[in-house]
Amino acid sequence: RVESALGTSRPRSIAILPLCVDKQVLGVLELVFSRALSPREEEYLRGAAPSLGLALKSADYRHQLVLLLEESQ
Repeated sequence: RVESALGTSRPRSIAILPLCVDKQVLGVLELVFSRALSPREEEYLRGAAPSLGLALKSADYRHQLVLLLEESQ
């Protein structure tokens, strides 16, 4: 069951995608849909997952860089 400010409903589809970079799992994205996904939509989500993983890794690198810069000042 999914609850939001708009109400409550039962999901028709759930997509669970590992967000990986260099064979390392950085996170998991869970998306819930009120309708069934088409094979094309499923393929798109699988194709987008590596880019999302890379974005997470880049954000982590930037955060680490900020911490190192603050430490060095």
